[in-house]
Amino acid sequence: DDSIYYGITTKVLSNDVTHFDNEAGDAEIVLKTQRREAIGNTVNAAVYYQEMRILMKKVDGVWKVDGAYWEKKI
Repeated sequence: DDSIYYGITTKVLSNDVTHFDNEAGDAEIVLKTQRREAIGNTVNAAVYYQEMRILMKKVDGVWKVDGAYWEKKI
């Protein structure tokens, strides 16, 4: 039953390091993405652009994701 199909793919087009502090151990990266969303089937997929904000923390010398937030659609 393909009426219940839902799929979304995301492709990162670019990234921008908006904040980086190695000593404090925090950083922020903004990703610009292209997303393709299909509901019901893959033929009528909608393409849109969206940004994601990634927050990073340095824990014991290793950078880890501290948060990931989708921003509004562009």
